[in-house]
Amino acid sequence: MAQEAVNRFFRIGNLIALRTLALRVLAEQLDERLKGYLRQRGFLGPLGLKEKLLVGIYASPYATQLVRATYRLSSELGGVEWIALYVETDRAKNFTEEEKNWLNRAIELTRRLGGKVEVLKGNNVAKEIINYAKREGITKIILGKPRREGAFAGGIYKDLILQTEGIDVYLIAPRGKKDLLPKEENQNFWNRLLKKLKGH
Repeated sequence: MAQEAVNRFFRIGNLIALRTLALRVLAEQLDERLKGYLRQRGFLGPLGLKEKLLVGIYASPYATQLVRATYRLSSELGGVEWIALYVETDRAKNFTEEEKNWLNRAIELTRRLGGKVEVLKGNNVAKEIINYAKREGITKIILGKPRREGAFAGGIYKDLILQTEGIDVYLIAPRGKKDLLPKEENQNFWNRLLKKLKGH
């Protein structure tokens, strides 16, 4: 009986699973040691060995798409840690009920899929995201791709790309029908969104 139990336990599948678990534990231990070493020396940038994802969310009908895209990327990378970050600007006081619902759905979906939610206050969205990413050792940032021509010439996208050395920045194209948006904003939604993100 004992030998049979041993034989069942030491199957190839079980051994592979144990090996994977052991490597993951070892990687986490090494990661924490490396982070401590780098922080002591004032290193700014992605810390550690593991991937860590950050998705910027906003009161947008496409926010849940960004959350799902980040979850899929996390899964493809082996279930790495991921965070949804919302930077609350002064404009949040004037959100419509629809905008509040868009944001709340993205936050609820993040938690349901196993992500972490962070909320920061500040009117310089790019600065808040950049500082958080560097402080927390983020290796990849995911944002919604703007539809406005020339959006990369300034603002949040330019700052994030130029000031996040060592961090990959992914831009996810929104998918869906325009009638998901308020009718009066169909044509200019992304122009307004960019201005909102910049705190105007």
